[in-house]
Amino acid sequence: MKFRSLSRPSTGHRWILFLGVLVGAPLYAAWQHPETPPNAPPSLKTVPVELPSNLNEAVQDLDAAKRLGKALFWDMQVGSDSASCATCHFHAGQDTRTKNQTNPGPGGFNLFFSGGHGPNYTPVACDFPFHKLEVPDDNDSAVVHDIDDRMSSAGVFRRRFDAVDVTPPLDAQDEGTIEPDPDGFAFPGQPNSKNVRRVEPRNTPTVINSILLHRIFFDGRANFNFNGNNPFGDTDPNAKVLVNNGNAGDDATPTRLLFDHAATASQSVGPPLSPFEMSYYGRIWPQLGRKMILRKPLALQRVAHDDSVLGVIDNQPDPGDVLPGLDPTLTYADMIRSAFHAKFWNAGNTYDADTGLPSAGAFSQMERNFALFFGLAILAYESDLVSDDSRYDQYMDGGGESGTAANALTAQEKEGLDIFLNRGGCIGCHFGPEFAGGTLTKIFRTPNEGLLERMLMADGEADGHAQFVSYPPPIGEPLHPTDSALLSDPRGKLIEIRPPTGYGGPLAWGWGYFATGAGVCTPAIDQTIVLTPGSNAPSNSNFSASARLRVDTDCSKVFRVDMSWQYPGAPGGEYTLYVAGRLVGRIHMDQVQPPAVYDNGFYNIGVRPTAEDIGNGGVGPFGPFAFAARAQSGENVDNGNLQPPVGPNERIAVNGAFKTPSLRNIELTGPYMHNGGFSTLEQIVDFYTGGAHFEQVNKHDLDPDVEGIGGMNPDRKAALVAFLKALTDERVRLEQGPFDHPELIVPVGHPGDQNGVTEGPNCNLALHVCEATENFLTVPPVGNGGRAANDALQPFETQLAPCVNLLLAGGARVSETGATISQVRVALSRRPASPVTVALQVSDTTEGTLTASALTFTPTNWSTPQIAVVRGVQDGIVDGSVPFNLAVASVTSTDPTFDGIPGNSVSITSIDSGVRYETFQFEAENGAITSPMVSALDSTASNGRYVWAPSGAGNNSSATGTLGVDALTFNVTAPGNYYVWGLVKTPTVNDNQFWAKMDSGTYFNWTMPVTTVWTWDKVNDTAAQDPILWNLTAGSHTLRIRWREDGTKLDRVIVTSDPAYVPQTGNPIAP
Repeated sequence: MKFRSLSRPSTGHRWILFLGVLVGAPLYAAWQHPETPPNAPPSLKTVPVELPSNLNEAVQDLDAAKRLGKALFWDMQVGSDSASCATCHFHAGQDTRTKNQTNPGPGGFNLFFSGGHGPNYTPVACDFPFHKLEVPDDNDSAVVHDIDDRMSSAGVFRRRFDAVDVTPPLDAQDEGTIEPDPDGFAFPGQPNSKNVRRVEPRNTPTVINSILLHRIFFDGRANFNFNGNNPFGDTDPNAKVLVNNGNAGDDATPTRLLFDHAATASQSVGPPLSPFEMSYYGRIWPQLGRKMILRKPLALQRVAHDDSVLGVIDNQPDPGDVLPGLDPTLTYADMIRSAFHAKFWNAGNTYDADTGLPSAGAFSQMERNFALFFGLAILAYESDLVSDDSRYDQYMDGGGESGTAANALTAQEKEGLDIFLNRGGCIGCHFGPEFAGGTLTKIFRTPNEGLLERMLMADGEADGHAQFVSYPPPIGEPLHPTDSALLSDPRGKLIEIRPPTGYGGPLAWGWGYFATGAGVCTPAIDQTIVLTPGSNAPSNSNFSASARLRVDTDCSKVFRVDMSWQYPGAPGGEYTLYVAGRLVGRIHMDQVQPPAVYDNGFYNIGVRPTAEDIGNGGVGPFGPFAFAARAQSGENVDNGNLQPPVGPNERIAVNGAFKTPSLRNIELTGPYMHNGGFSTLEQIVDFYTGGAHFEQVNKHDLDPDVEGIGGMNPDRKAALVAFLKALTDERVRLEQGPFDHPELIVPVGHPGDQNGVTEGPNCNLALHVCEATENFLTVPPVGNGGRAANDALQPFETQLAPCVNLLLAGGARVSETGATISQVRVALSRRPASPVTVALQVSDTTEGTLTASALTFTPTNWSTPQIAVVRGVQDGIVDGSVPFNLAVASVTSTDPTFDGIPGNSVSITSIDSGVRYETFQFEAENGAITSPMVSALDSTASNGRYVWAPSGAGNNSSATGTLGVDALTFNVTAPGNYYVWGLVKTPTVNDNQFWAKMDSGTYFNWTMPVTTVWTWDKVNDTAAQDPILWNLTAGSHTLRIRWREDGTKLDRVIVTSDPAYVPQTGNPIAP
């Protein structure tokens, strides 16, 4: 992982800066800026909503067009089988359904690529993100889980379109032939397979604020210019609409019309014909027009009487919003006539769907122009869907920090704003008041901006590192597969980076003068120092090099050296790293590449491998989507300020690039990214903190800005998330006008799960295929006043069943010797409403121990991983490698969505040390006893007998001699260190001592605590106050316990080489 600099040069090139600071110091204080940051965008209210300059050529009544657009957007009759535009955009302009919302991606529905997630799967919170790292905010850490699925939106069943119903009572469902689904949205079975609804291949963006964009769809195929037929705008030379002279009955002529500032119109005419989204395959716009112009608007759905747009034509006898539909006398043909000039709908004759030329028995002018009406009406409706009253807007409207609404943002949110603008550099892509890329503001109204830009891509920068780690490593330190063992302490030593050929002069060098001297571990340090560029370091390339050392109080260390440069840089290759003149490792540096041209607002950020989905690099029926590719091919594209113009052989970087979405209302518009692979904003911040997930494979087209954000910590992350939530317009959350809507009945998966569904009545028995039965959700109508506060829209993450994330960091192995440990990062999958306590346990305590058995997460720290360290147990048994589990034993909380949720587990393997413990147990009376020591009876003793020097025998102060001995002989086969335990009874301070020795060694004075019950005590040296450790060789040994004070009683003896051994007989253990 490398880090973006804290400042960005105006050239647009990206730079790296390593600071020699103690990163363990406090990272930020409360907001202390006396003024609003100068680069903070103004309120969205300052951005004009631009409609097509020639819109009035087609639209005669804009309000009527808005009514038509809203009705069409929400009407379930538009789809072949009840899917409307709103089906995928009903929640803050987006889709938060979960069941049967998975598209399998290029790998299809299989275990390897989809993680077992088949059609009709219901994801849980722990499924996200789809690409999991051991350390979520470090893209260099190991991948623990990866699937190529896309979380998107369910649309239609697979059917071949046959016809629309034009005979009253006008069935809303098209006539279509059921066919086997070729893309896996089905369950095999006998005698019939069962189709489920198909799911789109990309996540669904919000339609709110889309009127402010230059192009739409993640790949940008919805053109700025609307041609009245399809999304491809001016690239389709044959797209024409029918126009007559305005006289009723006169013939119409195919005419080419382009409406600028109309990306929303271009976008809107794509989904109604999509065989994934709204249509049986093969349907065309004139057929949809024939269907809709006969029908009554929203005939199947209730509309609030106070709907902000449709209320004026609501079903007037129905003030209680009980009856479906609008004015019962109204048809879509009537609404079209009210909104559009007559020359687009009052011609006589019928016209061919393709050529637009008169053709007997074909389509009327209104049917043939239906795509034009649909697109411009949706544009008119969506032109009001601008969320410009978030708390951030109120803050800026009031004059910012020195104005009347300075308290509209909290101190934490203001800190997040500062991170967004500066440290994170997020504003570079999420630009302006829209907080989006590819906006009309940026392309047309911002100096030095345009459709195309020229920039160094990620491969225009080389960066490399070498990292060395002691074992065990510092707790919490991200480890990487390329790490090497740290063999010596670098403090105070000369650090040099040298070129690949020859010893030569160093590219960079420095003395390892870190915070403390070599060998010192207290206090802990974590420091980065800048290395000085050498005379042969690359010039004019923003060269930098640094070294970092972390030492914890256990003397565990990590030492890392980083180096980077930009084009033109130095040659690629293996650069050598020396410490104190000794070669310790190599740093690989790629060959840097020159700049490339790309489409403004479209970036490859490494969420998924480029080859999975080339996005803006795609090609449609009329050529490439990317303006850079169009310009490269010689097309006269508006280059804006780009100089020189794009050359025919110039490098472009468009593959895997996707439109930068708006961050407004982002709290409500999950899942995130073009693949829908992130469920929370915290996951998104971790992604940007760590950098692109597929940095290397995407490098040719990768945005260099996605290289990680330095200096982030949990507080800073939380501040950034808090600021993003301040971009939510409460009218959107509460669905107040203009964000209110009619009723909608939404398909939400099928009865059953990913393992099977129920066969429904709709079948094609000839092909042995049926459609599965369905579940539906009714979204009630909402009027201008919006929802109640306790019924507000919620984030996507709340739709997911919560769980506890367990991520192994540093490997799934522990060693009995302690040289290898396992660090398990524990975090919640989504925000709880109240604290959550997670109890952990290991399945086999003879193989592993746990440092923390209970962790508590709060609504503020829920996503910050807490580390549970698992260590191996030296069990003294040669039993090979033994697997065991670290599991969530219980989850408790006053938040009912978390309390009692089932736990998951991770598997860890204990690596055997080869050490074998031996333990010998003796009854004291079975030894070789000499007087005055004797065996005596006691019913409370083991076997009813014990050994002692009876009271009256006196004390024996001599450490020599053979009298009064109990000798116990045993044979050792596992040499090593041995302890001795004795089960003793010592009634007073005058009868609580024995002498003890091994073989021919010296007697130690063993003193026991006073006890009137049989108690285990480890044999100790009274003088040293420590247990005695005897190093025994293989063979026969004799333990001698000799009388020291009469009245001291000995029942049992245990000799063991297990240092952790504690007798388990039920008797007390002496302190």
